[in-house]
Amino acid sequence: MTCVDLTFPHRGRRKHTDIETRHVALKSASTAYTGVVYHFSGDSMQGTYIDFPGHILETDDGRRADSTDLADFYRMAAAVIHLDRADRPGGVSGAELEAAYGGIPRTPAVIVNALGDRGPMDIPERSVWLELDAVE
Repeated sequence: MTCVDLTFPHRGRRKHTDIETRHVALKSASTAYTGVVYHFSGDSMQGTYIDFPGHILETDDGRRADSTDLADFYRMAAAVIHLDRADRPGGVSGAELEAAYGGIPRTPAVIVNALGDRGPMDIPERSVWLELDAVE
């Protein structure tokens, strides 16, 4: 089985992530120093994420990250669909996914790479999305 690492380095996109620091005086019997505590806050639409049906109002069936046991996704079999949409922003249809994969995936999960070799900073934000028939 091939394992796919879906992590991506955080590049400090302050548009979506706020970082606050707080200084905390720390002291023990033998030393005293100031700890720096970082508070990160960001939205759920950054980086790699599981696109739960509850992520989109029109497809919401109650399944969200806070109501699902993420352990269920550990080493789950998934089809990987590679698209290269360098010059074609817009919605990805179910037919386009099917054509790129060579049929309908028979796995419980699908991983879609619509960026080709580009990183998410290399395309206009929100320029590629799944059409509702692709979600089905």
